[in-house]
Amino acid sequence: MHDPFRSARQAVSNGRFREALRLLMSISREQSFTPEWHLLMAMASWRLGNFAESHEAAESALTGFRARGDADGEMRARNVAAAGSFAMGKLAEARRGFAWALALAQQFSDKLMMARCANNLGNVAYYRGDDREALRHYSHAASLFEQVGSFHGTAEAWHNTGVVLRERGEYEAAAEEDRPTETDCLRVLSQIAVAEGEFDEGVRLALAAVDSAEGIGNPWMVARTRQQLASTLFALHREAEAAEAYSAAATAFDQLGSDRRAETMRVLAARLR
Repeated sequence: MHDPFRSARQAVSNGRFREALRLLMSISREQSFTPEWHLLMAMASWRLGNFAESHEAAESALTGFRARGDADGEMRARNVAAAGSFAMGKLAEARRGFAWALALAQQFSDKLMMARCANNLGNVAYYRGDDREALRHYSHAASLFEQVGSFHGTAEAWHNTGVVLRERGEYEAAAEEDRPTETDCLRVLSQIAVAEGEFDEGVRLALAAVDSAEGIGNPWMVARTRQQLASTLFALHREAEAAEAYSAAATAFDQLGSDRRAETMRVLAARLR
């Protein structure tokens, strides 16, 4: 079946927003002005800084998706419409929109959209001056981004967290007084380093995360950081060390009663021996 929006959708996905607008405007009148057309127009317009136009197009998409009972489309349109409201300074409206999109994403178990909405809600809370709520949303977003393997999203959520803490002047609270958060930051930074091909840095960060986890005596953190260390060592082809780290992670997961995770770690260790 012919998809008239395929090229425009790919252009939006690849960051070619002006090209996307051109492609959308060239689509025949019979195929344009559908909810999908309006949504793509909204996404491209927002990226080009045309926030009012984006918001209007997203609202049109929302109306169309709701009329035909397309909840997934409504979720995506609400998120983009809320982004338009946020960009125009309509924070209360943006908050309602992102919260609604988040609720729909939860119904679909769409973790990536949940992460984006949570991060957006954190941004709204930050601009409203509610740092505590912002930090709560950023933490939730970071966890969800990590679950779906979005290193860029995870890094963005942690970056936003750091901005809030620095502006509050809570430098010590962002490290010494919140050791679990510091530990998890080190683990995530190790993942990001590995994803970017900086394997030695990934090992250094993973080792620091393990030391921190053991220092605070958090069994879950110990298990997760040892797993990260093992995967990083494996990426460096240091199989013997990786096997040892996987075994240590298995022991830690055993202590938590996480039998499935422990068995997975043992299997990975056995394959390297």
